[in-house]
Amino acid sequence: MNKKENSMTFWQKVKNVYLVDILESFSIAMAISAIVYYVFIIPDIVQGQSMEPSFHNSELLFTDRTIQWLGGTSIGQDLHYNYHRSDIIIFSSNGQDLIKRVIGLPGEKVTIQNGSVYINGELLQEPYLPAGLKTYMPIIYQATFHEGEEVTIPDDSYFVMGDNRNNSEDGRFEAVGFIKREDIKGRVLVRYFPFNEFTIFTQK
Repeated sequence: MNKKENSMTFWQKVKNVYLVDILESFSIAMAISAIVYYVFIIPDIVQGQSMEPSFHNSELLFTDRTIQWLGGTSIGQDLHYNYHRSDIIIFSSNGQDLIKRVIGLPGEKVTIQNGSVYINGELLQEPYLPAGLKTYMPIIYQATFHEGEEVTIPDDSYFVMGDNRNNSEDGRFEAVGFIKREDIKGRVLVRYFPFNEFTIFTQK
């Protein structure tokens, strides 16, 4: 074998090793991305008008799953890393994924009366709602509880409502009721589409 052939063989080996390294790095990167994308952060889509004007139909979101795993643990408690009031969450209800806002926390008492929401007897301030929007209960046979009735949210459950109070089937309705923690997928972290509405949602 002459020097020219030896040279070509050497560079061919280098090229092959380089390609293998690229493919391995790409495969590892894709695997890590897939784990992050589907395990820690999952994609969701807004369906319907129940969260207007905060969210609109067909907007695309990323939902944080880590709060679901850690929030109920001693680590989450030490870090105060759990679902908070006014968080936007995705949860499963009757086979559907819904997006709503956390209004009441486990063990709290909630009352809806004369268009206002009370938590543990105190008027709840809701700056995310349009000015003047009132909150009313549905008709009795559809309601989780009655107008003016103070009810205690069960342990490990949450009371949620949509921001579009006049067009939202939420915790006020018996068909949805109080949301068990085990049915929550996570907290909405990012709205990434439409691009001009890109938003990162931090906890208060």
